Amino acid sequence: MFTIKNTTKNPQLINADKIILGIGILAITMPLIVYLAAIPAPPCLKNGMLHSISAFYHTDARNLLVGMICALSFCFMAYNGYSKVDKIASTIASISALGVALIPTSIFAGEYECIPSDGSYFREYIHLACAIILLLTMAFFSIKIFTHREGGDTIAPRKLFFYRFWGYSILASLGLIALYILVLKEAFPITATWHPIFWLEAVCLFAFGCSWFLKSGLFDRAKKLE
Repeated sequence: MFTIKNTTKNPQLINADKIILGIGILAITMPLIVYLAAIPAPPCLKNGMLHSISAFYHTDARNLLVGMICALSFCFMAYNGYSKVDKIASTIASISALGVALIPTSIFAGEYECIPSDGSYFREYIHLACAIILLLTMAFFSIKIFTHREGGDTIAPRKLFFYRFWGYSILASLGLIALYILVLKEAFPITATWHPIFWLEAVCLFAFGCSWFLKSGLFDRAKKLE
């Protein structure tokens, strides 16, 4: 007979830095992967682009999109952080991400010729609310949580700058999305051909991913290898 001894003082099933890194990777790569997964695009779409990332639910990228958002939700749920505020924020992000995944956006009549419409304003409002809560929570992580604690360590001024920069980039992108929906979409219809919501959502995810990359210590380890 033999016994297996535990040689670690604080065993963890999932390493916190790996969870943080996984969240960053999922956020940054999602727009590109979903876009590529939708190829070949329906013939009515120019360059295979839709008005938002969520709209790719109605293409061949559906399963991949839902899977990636669900994976992001589970990573948030597994992340405990350093305080109750961290845990509450990660739980809110997890639930809202799951709502985005499981309550898809609607396609309304006249939006696309080759994508059947299944317009439901009730479902659209719930999806939109979940998406807004998720993006606001992402900004909250960067601006408030990451700038106040790093396991009790002092945060370098350069890190503070980038955390806030990425966080406010998310808020600025959300503001531009609201400006487009409330004003520009009707006043300047040509702006719809630029797919501003898709690109601004991509900016939000990129900024959020960069913030979590910084939090994971990835850049610190890369610097040590130089």
